[in-house]
Amino acid sequence: PEITPPAKRADMLVAMAGWYQRDLGDAAAAEKALESAMAASPSNPLAFRALVELHSQRGNWLRAAAYLTCASGSAADPIEAIDLALEAAEIYREHLRDTDSAIEQYTRVLERSPGHPRATAALAELAWVRKDWTSALPLLENMAGSATHALDESARLWHKVAWSAQMLGDMER
Repeated sequence: PEITPPAKRADMLVAMAGWYQRDLGDAAAAEKALESAMAASPSNPLAFRALVELHSQRGNWLRAAAYLTCASGSAADPIEAIDLALEAAEIYREHLRDTDSAIEQYTRVLERSPGHPRATAALAELAWVRKDWTSALPLLENMAGSATHALDESARLWHKVAWSAQMLGDMER
């Protein structure tokens, strides 16, 4: 029988991981302790966040993004799920140049928060670059019609809306 409850065990392992990393400079031991903490308590936010940070520091962006993606899918708090998916999307986009995975995460954000400004802007930009006018047009229209944009930004967005519509053969917009 286990003497220590799983949540308490996870907290102790996170503390040990910090000691391994900070005081001994042993990232491998820290990672092992953090993975043990996650095994003991899969929803432990300190272990999860420390693992993401550890992999980010090492430049292991794929593992950091994978942890974020997994945590986003299982987060009980919708705002936390959105934040985690955005963080994963940025890693996929900026560090891994994996636009398909980035698009998947940004889309996940919009499913939870329709019209989310950061996700909408990122998806619009990615669709524009890919010349995916069908996807770009509604996203750009949404952004251009938003009152949060400055006048010059709004004009630039409406120009892109018109271009996307023209590329789709929609001369009525």
